[in-house]
Parts: sequence; structure tokens; C-alpha cells
Amino acid sequence: LLEQRNHLAAANLLDRIAAQAAKIGPSTQSVVVTLKTAATQKVDLFAKLRAEGDAEETAGNIPAAIAKYTAALEVSRDPELTRKIEQLRNPAKE
Repeated sequence: LLEQRNHLAAANLLDRIAAQAAKIGPSTQSVVVTLKTAATQKVDLFAKLRAEGDAEETAGNIPAAIAKYTAALEVSRDPELTRKIEQLRNPAKE
């Protein structure tokens, strides 16, 4: 999941296995905690960049919004955000 940049799913999975990792041993628990921390940091960065993109879009600054959304996609995949970028790049003609 981490290699696929699916950090939210990875963080959720690691959260669920944390209790079992503690039962296996401290080394395993340490690895799980480290991976979960890394995944959570990526989720937080994605959310920050997306929120910044939303603010730019609301302000009417579409190029800046696209730049923030694109930066967010470099952190984590999100099909919905990919579609949003395409809609901003190619607005429907009236």
C-alpha cells in the first residue's frame, strides 16, 4: 500500500495490526509504529495540500489550485482529485 501511495489505507491497516504487533515483540511493534507514523504524515500532507488547493479554487485562482492538487497527488493517489484536476483544466463549455 505504501509503494502504491495509498497512505490512508496503509495507516488504517497498520492501526488495526498494531495491537497484534505488540504481542509479537518490541521490534515488530517498533516497525509497525514507524510505518504508521510515516503513512499518517503522508495523509496529513495530502490533506494540507488538498485544503490549500480548495482555498485557491474558491478564490478563483485555478492555476494555483491545480498546482496544489497536483502536489497532493504526488503524495498520495486519489481518483476523485485526479478527476477534479481534469475538470479544472477542461471546464465544460456552455
